[in-house]
Amino acid sequence: MISQGIILPLMGTILSGRAIRRPLAPGQVTSAYLSRLWLGQYSFEQEYYFDGRLGTPVNSIGVLLRGRAEFVTPGRRFELGSGEAVFVPHGERYESYWRGDLGVEWHALHFVFSPEESVATALTSRRYQLQQIAGWDAAANRRFREIAAACTAGGAPTLAALGHFYLFYADLVQRLAYNEITVVSSPVQAALHYIEAHPCEDFSVAWLASLCCMTESRFYAAFAIHAGCTPIEYKNRIRIQRAVAMLSHSDHTVESISRELNFCTPAYFRRVFKRVTGKTPREYRFSI
Repeated sequence: MISQGIILPLMGTILSGRAIRRPLAPGQVTSAYLSRLWLGQYSFEQEYYFDGRLGTPVNSIGVLLRGRAEFVTPGRRFELGSGEAVFVPHGERYESYWRGDLGVEWHALHFVFSPEESVATALTSRRYQLQQIAGWDAAANRRFREIAAACTAGGAPTLAALGHFYLFYADLVQRLAYNEITVVSSPVQAALHYIEAHPCEDFSVAWLASLCCMTESRFYAAFAIHAGCTPIEYKNRIRIQRAVAMLSHSDHTVESISRELNFCTPAYFRRVFKRVTGKTPREYRFSI
């Protein structure tokens, strides 16, 4: 596989992990902005298998230029042909199979919203599905290519890429299939939000409990019920999701990733990564 990624760094940081989804009230405006936007260009020889069952750390809009592909999730599967496009939402778990007698060529715009992935992605209480993009035509393809070219140009064109992408994405979400999200109030919601926004900071369980106006013991029990794990495990899962994104789309070393994500040692980072993903960082990087 040959891959080339052009990263357009923007203000803000990557926020991943479990987000509390809230519908917007009429007239309410949210502060959603892109923290990263980049172009990935990929070429495969005849056949290639991609294992995305860990969950993708970014959103992607991809166009298949040559060959064919099959996308498989636990509940459904669909095929993509040359000239067709697909939307892969943040967190999606899937497998894909790529084939082509003359090889496969695939271009994708990868992007991350901050500060809240769910709100910025949907702007409503929606969960978009991995899907072939309906109504993808010559006009949509032209807009995609213009944004892709601006991402790779550098300088002033990168600003144009941002403006064009917001308008392009606003049109795109009108045609995407989605599931309505049932909003459930959680007594530990404040703690969940804080961990999601600051996973690399040092904080105590007692301090998180104070955010939720609970005793430490009551908070610990409530957190386990609503999150399915301890606060530290939740924090580590989010940090590992960030690590997956860095391993996938950068050449950062394990040591530098460990340091940036505030793990006490690279050895501890490796142990946590293996526990969460089932692979070592090195194994994961070579599997993509």
